[in-house]
Amino acid sequence: MRADFTLVESDEHARRLRWEQRLEGSPFARLLKSAETEVCLKDVTDATRAGAATEVTIELRQTLNGFFPRFGGYIVRKAAARTIEEALDGLERIGG
Repeated sequence: MRADFTLVESDEHARRLRWEQRLEGSPFARLLKSAETEVCLKDVTDATRAGAATEVTIELRQTLNGFFPRFGGYIVRKAAARTIEEALDGLERIGG
């Protein structure tokens, strides 16, 4: 399934990326009015690893179309949470 994204903000100083999903003409257009993802990185001290670590925050904002906010919100939230958890698990695997 095709999913196209457009970079909306790239702030190197704030260590933040934000992009939106292009929905028009995609299968997602029936479900979503808008979809935006933001990733932020923050340096933190990690006493368990004797050094610095990076805290990663992924925020997904979606606005549903039609009757889905009333009936499909739970399903969409659950799928979004699963996607974010998988992304964070993947980062943890490659980051050690």
